[in-house]
Amino acid sequence: MNKLYTISGCLLLAFAALLGILTLCLPSKEYSENENRYLQPRPALSAKELLSGSAQEDIQAFMNDQIPGRDMFNSLAVRVQKLLGKRDISDVYIGADGYYLEKVTRTDIDIARFEKNIRRINDFAGEHADIPVTLMLVPTAGIVLGEELPAHAEMYDADTLYSRANELADNALVLDIREALCGDKDEQLYYRTDHHWTSRGARLGARAYLEQMGREYRDRELILFSDEFRGTLYSKVLDPDSEYDRVELAALPCDFNVKLDGENSELYHREASSEKDKYKVFFGGNYSHVDISGGGGAGTLMIVKDSFANCFVPFVADSYERVIMVDPRYYSGSLAELADSQEVSEVLFLYELSNFCGDSYLLRTMI
Repeated sequence: MNKLYTISGCLLLAFAALLGILTLCLPSKEYSENENRYLQPRPALSAKELLSGSAQEDIQAFMNDQIPGRDMFNSLAVRVQKLLGKRDISDVYIGADGYYLEKVTRTDIDIARFEKNIRRINDFAGEHADIPVTLMLVPTAGIVLGEELPAHAEMYDADTLYSRANELADNALVLDIREALCGDKDEQLYYRTDHHWTSRGARLGARAYLEQMGREYRDRELILFSDEFRGTLYSKVLDPDSEYDRVELAALPCDFNVKLDGENSELYHREASSEKDKYKVFFGGNYSHVDISGGGGAGTLMIVKDSFANCFVPFVADSYERVIMVDPRYYSGSLAELADSQEVSEVLFLYELSNFCGDSYLLRTMI
């Protein structure tokens, strides 16, 4: 028996050594499409860094990212964890009905930043009293799809956040769409493998917003764009058994004029069908400033947003003469100056709720 242990140990050591040698000798990969992120490049190390140990983290990250067969080992590890009954992997809950749900707990919520963002939006609304200002905070999928969560899964307290937002935003309207989302169990409102809401979820949000503003909601036919989408949550877990999602597009009633950071473009970027991130079909991704005109409606809507707004806009664009989208992650100008110079008639702040709680970019655009 001792001889068997010795042989097994030697084989494992030899296998680990072979993987290490291959990692060092094979060309490095720059990007992992499966994980949707850039990988740690081969570190350029000096003798001083090696002797001091300061490069240890870079070396470790490089070896972890560049090891041959990384995706295969990750998939095998996930299968083993699932067989052992684990349902919380890489901050993702493995839920029922094929759902992967982002784990966002109370400790992940920055309440101080949340309140600071709300207060500044309220100040903005007070400074633009002639313009209706609305805050739509879209709940995280696990809040709406609580029945899909595994037993004993923890999520943040959404009730407290919405209540606090209403207390602080007395100059703006907080549009709580949880009831509309939770009340429609026949539709798939969130992707199974991605953190975004689907076009069906965004359609409910658009209807709630337009009706609140006294504008007519016009229903849109949904057209299948792809049935081979695996999104951000899949990229965290890399579960080979995960289902594929369907990405649907709202049929457009007209040809919109779209400018992305000043460049002529399209609302739908159909080349995303050949990419892993098929959610990029909406505008091709995120930009600092998007200008959409030609809808034929009245007035100008300015949307200050994260990526949840990208699939929302097709449902509202024809209700306005013009829609402006601003993403504070990339926009360096002043929202107040933009609203004044473009004669904006409505302002909508549209964010996923937990993302809004951690947003550190909004305030710099509202100084």
